[in-house]
Order: sequence, then structure tokens, then C-alpha cells
Amino acid sequence: MGIRFRRSIGLGGGVRLNLGRRGVSASVGGPGVRYSVHSSGRTTRTFGIPGTGLSNVSTGGGRRRTAQAEPTPMGPQSVPKPGWLASDTERRFHAGVVAYLAQDWQAAYAALAQVASSDDRNTSDDLLAALAAHNVGDSPAAISYMERVVASDVALPDKLMSKYLPPDRVDMALRVSVTDQVLAVVGLDSLGATLMLGEMYQRAGRLEEAIGLIQQLYDQDPDDAALRLSLADLLYADGPDYDGVLELASGITNDDDLTLATLHLGAKALEAKGLATAALDQLTACLRKTANRDDDLLTTIRYDRAALYERLGKARQARADYERVYARDPGFRDVADKVAATSARP
Repeated sequence: MGIRFRRSIGLGGGVRLNLGRRGVSASVGGPGVRYSVHSSGRTTRTFGIPGTGLSNVSTGGGRRRTAQAEPTPMGPQSVPKPGWLASDTERRFHAGVVAYLAQDWQAAYAALAQVASSDDRNTSDDLLAALAAHNVGDSPAAISYMERVVASDVALPDKLMSKYLPPDRVDMALRVSVTDQVLAVVGLDSLGATLMLGEMYQRAGRLEEAIGLIQQLYDQDPDDAALRLSLADLLYADGPDYDGVLELASGITNDDDLTLATLHLGAKALEAKGLATAALDQLTACLRKTANRDDDLLTTIRYDRAALYERLGKARQARADYERVYARDPGFRDVADKVAATSARP
């Protein structure tokens, strides 16, 4: 059954996403990665782009991070120098790349903006100009440049990138905070640019457009569990759109951490819509499979079930779940107080 979302959002000015589809994978849990639903309803998860050979990293602590490049230890010295016959465009691009790898964002922005204003045969100048603008705090310009990358017919790596950022000389990747608690390590390609644009939209408070981007990716591959979870997370925060979350969570089974996290969001959406019994049933179903599931994710689900039991006046069941959460992590949220409070009830 197709997902019946109300949105069909283009990029600024009605430009549609132009992206050669590549797979997206995600994980919940694992070393250094934590999943939780915070008071704002946001979730922690990670994206990874297959083929980059790069690891996923969790932000933690609820802090937004700026999208920026991960330079190699060699830094700017690793960038090939332009030849004697190089054009002014190439020389300015080279100067921008060197400044970017040195994290001299102002100089990088000045050089790359000049290239982007005169060159329409490449998109890597727009990509790096967007990131430099982002790092100096010029959000409107960053979004404008990144929209051009995502909507362009020119695939990355283009000629400029291939010449001055060759992968055998410059191992350059990008850290992207996709949502409040998510850090993705992505390649300098069209898919990475799309995820970065989604972050920029979110930072600018343009959640509808962030949803539009992820929805377009999801529409191309509705079986992708990572994109399904990402879209459900964004819809949970938008409005919130509980019906959209429930539609995404419908018909899936608890096969791994990604599907479990989506089902968890579905249960929270059911409760928010006043369907407490259905939410309780779904949380209980989520806890039936615990093998090879992330412990923190399971702890969060069990805490949420305990809280729902408590709200339904079922103190004994609530206490049992709170005690199990406390046994695993006495510092989890306010579980110590919850154990004491429910223990005092008949």
C-alpha cells in the first residue's frame, strides 16, 4: 500500500529534487550511538552512505552541530595545485578549497562564491560555497547554493572536484546533523548534499521543506527502513502529524532496530491521539523481541510503557517496568523517583 502523504514539496522556487538514487542505510544503537525520544519528541539515530567507507557518529547531548568538512591530517597541502594553463575559475576554486580545508571560512566563502557566480558547468563550487556560507552564518545563501546542487543535472564529483579534490589525495567527508540528535558522516555527492540541505532547512525552521526532501527520497525507495524512520521522525515533530507517522508505522514488523524505532514512534502517535489501549498493545509488542536489539532503545520503550501504565492507573504494572528500567540504569530520566512513587501505591 502506498503512503498517502499530503505533501509534494519542491525546493525553493518550485525546483524539484534531481537525484540519482543511491541507497541509504541507518542504524540505531551500536558503539557510541544512542536512541531516545526526548521531551521534544525528537529521536536519535544515524545515517550512513554506503560506499563512502566512513563511520556513523552520534552527536549526543542534544547539541546542533554545524555541517563542515573533515579534513585529512595533511590538510590543505593535499590539494593538487593548478597548472600554468589553469583558468581563473580553477585558480579561485583551488584557493577556496585550500581555505576551506584550513577552516578559514570567510576566505573560502569569498573565493567559492566568486566561482559559483560565474560557473554553471560544475556544482562542487556551489556545494562548498554553501558549506562555507553555513559556517559563517549566512543561512539564506547557504540554502540557495545547496538548492542549486540538489536540483542540478550535474552529478558529483564534477570536473572541478575530480581535479582538485581527488579521493586518492583528499579524503574529504561531511558531518551532517540531520535532526536535533543525529550526526551523519556522508560523502561529497548528491545524496550527501540532499541530507545537508535537509539539515539547513531544519535549522532555518523550514520543517515542511525538510520533510519534502526526505519524502522524495523515500518515494524513490519506500522499502528503505532508514528513510522510513527519518520521515516518521520528521512528521512526529511537524504539527505533529500523527496520522502520517501511523501510516509509516503501519504494516511493518519488528525486524531490527530501525523498524523497532519506527513502531515505537507509532505507539507514541497512538497515545497522542488518545488511543491509549492501542498504544499500550504496540509498546508491548515492541518488547516481545529483544534479541539483537539496542539496549537503550528497549529501555526507552519500557519506560514509555511504564509511564502509560501509570497514566492508566495500573500502578503494579507501571512499577514492574520502572523497576526493570532502574535495574539497568538508575540514572535514566526520573526513573528513581518513579520507582519510589509507584512503590508507595497499592
